[in-house]
Amino acid sequence: MKVVFSSSVIIKSVFLSLLVIGLNACSDDSESNIPPTETPPTTPESPTTPPTTPTPPSASQLSGSVTAPNGSISNLHHPTFFKLLFPPVYAAVTGLTPVTDATVALIRVDNTGSQVGDVLATTQTSSSGEYSILLPTGVSYSGDLVVRALGNTESMSAIALYESASINPSHQYVYRNLIDSELNIADLNAAQVTRLTEAITAQDLASGIDLPATLSAIDKVAGYIAKQEITVLTTEPGDAAPFAGKWHNAHLEVSLHDTDLADTSGAFSTSIELNQYSVTAPSANTVLATLDSATYRKGTHNYTQTASTVNVHTSGSTVPNTFSLDVKSNGALVRRTSFYDAFAENGANGPLYGWRYQPSTSVLAPAGNVDVKIGINHYYANRYGTIDTSSNGHFDSLDLTNKQGDDAKFTLDLFIKESAGLTNSILNGNHGFINLEKTLDSNDSSTKITAKMNEILFSSPGNYVKSNIKNTEIHRTPSTFSYSTPSTSSLLSGAFSVESQGTVTLIENGKQSNGFVTSAGNLFVMQSTSSSATQYTQDMGFGIKLGNTSASFSAGDKFRFYALAVNYANQTQAELLTLGTPGTLTFTSPTQATFVGQIYGVDKASDLVQIASSNEKIKSIQMQITDPGVSRISANADDGSASLLFDGFVSDDSSRMILVFEDRKNTGTVNEASGLGFILAVKVN
Repeated sequence: MKVVFSSSVIIKSVFLSLLVIGLNACSDDSESNIPPTETPPTTPESPTTPPTTPTPPSASQLSGSVTAPNGSISNLHHPTFFKLLFPPVYAAVTGLTPVTDATVALIRVDNTGSQVGDVLATTQTSSSGEYSILLPTGVSYSGDLVVRALGNTESMSAIALYESASINPSHQYVYRNLIDSELNIADLNAAQVTRLTEAITAQDLASGIDLPATLSAIDKVAGYIAKQEITVLTTEPGDAAPFAGKWHNAHLEVSLHDTDLADTSGAFSTSIELNQYSVTAPSANTVLATLDSATYRKGTHNYTQTASTVNVHTSGSTVPNTFSLDVKSNGALVRRTSFYDAFAENGANGPLYGWRYQPSTSVLAPAGNVDVKIGINHYYANRYGTIDTSSNGHFDSLDLTNKQGDDAKFTLDLFIKESAGLTNSILNGNHGFINLEKTLDSNDSSTKITAKMNEILFSSPGNYVKSNIKNTEIHRTPSTFSYSTPSTSSLLSGAFSVESQGTVTLIENGKQSNGFVTSAGNLFVMQSTSSSATQYTQDMGFGIKLGNTSASFSAGDKFRFYALAVNYANQTQAELLTLGTPGTLTFTSPTQATFVGQIYGVDKASDLVQIASSNEKIKSIQMQITDPGVSRISANADDGSASLLFDGFVSDDSSRMILVFEDRKNTGTVNEASGLGFILAVKVN
């Protein structure tokens, strides 16, 4: 199966199908192990209970304040690029001022945000930006009751679910996202709006020069969690009972770090974990997951103005760590976290610094069946120095007056329910395998990324042969960048074993990989690492069972793309990006498909600069589908300025795809900015 993009598609549009991880570094030491659910083992469980629904007062007086950038809702000049840094937490949009003498209207709206009927009441804001409206007789608080502050060319709205409703860019952003969702606006309750509002206002930033710039800035920081939270709100609760049991977890994390200190340093980190969880179902719609065991390995590339180092951190944990997840009717598992703190593992008198993580909503979606879950999530944290609050010579708390930097991390999690009674025979026949290898080397301050694609033929009593091997490599130093396709052996052989509960071991040329497989043997995941004093190498990949015929697709077939890749915008600039929600590829016929997606993320212009946010609007890519061979899929695009290649496999039942991604600029040479990565695509209908 071959997918050909239209020639007019530019490379940034194509990136909408990818989680692109940019390797541009900043500085840090290793932090304490954060399990795949992003709560440190040594940190008490963060509250995950949704906010209590506020009790509407008996009075019918609706009041609040109106604030906006520069005290103006309308600003006719076009906003310039708003470069966002990460200031201290606990304040929503800062730099807003009251809007005086503005008209505030009370109206009903439909699901598109259009006014329904006449204006119910109006008033003007005071000199301090305050307003107050007496609700007319027969009007009650509900999701479709809105207060709207009117400007010359723009307006801001807030949903009036009880008698306090302030109008500001954050509440306008919440309102617009709810209107753009599939929710019935009239059915919204206060708990739903409060949860989404808290998730948005917790992401701290400074206002832009006008309302559009400020809304854009909010979207860059809070857009991902907004999409995650709305996805959760649009799905009914589900049955928790099927999720009880043991679960395997493979976790991949990539993070960027910057500094606010005078030393001008930074770091790039990447880590992998293999974990096991026990899951119980104490209630109809909620499960409790307890970490039983964990193996964790992390490499950090630290950069300063004069040198670079590679640090390796490993740990194995059996300390129980329990958290709750909500179960949804579509089979998804959802975890919400509030602010929580984590601390570094350094300092004789306690940690020298730590992190305050901002609230997040993590979603693990079905990945082919009820026993497989996948999720890509991202998290932001502010890094602070520590203080001795007990006056005993031991640093024990974050010093929120001593901000030292910012961290942004992206994670990929695959959960597979533990099996019983499996043997080597569960892996039989031909499988496609895609893996992404990262190497950090302090000798030349380089990062090397290798994307690998091959077929694995498993046979008893425990041997395998790799064939059709294809490797693609990018190698980046602070001053150079190269792209290559290194030659490999036409065949490689190794040994494998499968334990009863589904754990898998592969041994090839003395190198061991560990992972696990589904009970049906049609999907497996593997990890490996190696390290020295100056180098760290990490590898993770997916395998799927292949069929004997060409893949076939029909109109209406829909896939979600979960992707992880490394991309350089140029020799120094890198981006850490993800889709606001997983991108979707929908077939309109056996030979036509449409991809829709949106990017959220962060970037760094060079190794030692600050992290900044970046995102794109939702875009749509039209694709032409052709067929190149058995159980294979290939996609390529070339608009004259950039070229792109997807290459990989389709599962035997056409429910999953695994792909290698390759991108390069067309400038007459291959030694240009390039990207490599992998994609797991899951059919959702």
